[in-house]
Amino acid sequence: MRILFCGDCFPASHSLLKERLRAGEDEITACNGANLREALSKADVVIPMMTVLDEARMEAGTFRLVQQWGAGLEGVDLHAARSRGIWVANVPASGNNADSVAEHALLLTLALLRQLPAAQRTFAKALWAHHLAVCWRDARCASTVSALRHAH
Repeated sequence: MRILFCGDCFPASHSLLKERLRAGEDEITACNGANLREALSKADVVIPMMTVLDEARMEAGTFRLVQQWGAGLEGVDLHAARSRGIWVANVPASGNNADSVAEHALLLTLALLRQLPAAQRTFAKALWAHHLAVCWRDARCASTVSALRHAH
């Protein structure tokens, strides 16, 4: 089986997959976009990563499966894939990772609202009293933040 990684982001993913396949049975290649149409024509499975797979790119290929390593499929033309009989799959965004990503986004939002980078610099310089005084006068520090969790 010929597996094509589109793009050069997350280079460790190639070796992670290679470690889990039987040696000598599968070929893993990567294309950074320069010869993408040619690479698609030789692939059985396409892992798009951050590359858009539109109708024209699907027309150039002979692959039968698009396997996205991540939750999003917004870069894959699902209608074009369906009309060509190309299977499309992704890693679902559920479980611990989805919760962790949501928590991290909330943490970053609160850190920016509370000016965490500036606080870290002033605390390191022992100017923490000054930072607190500035923060309390700043309108962003008095903002209300709400979080809504969508349960399945």
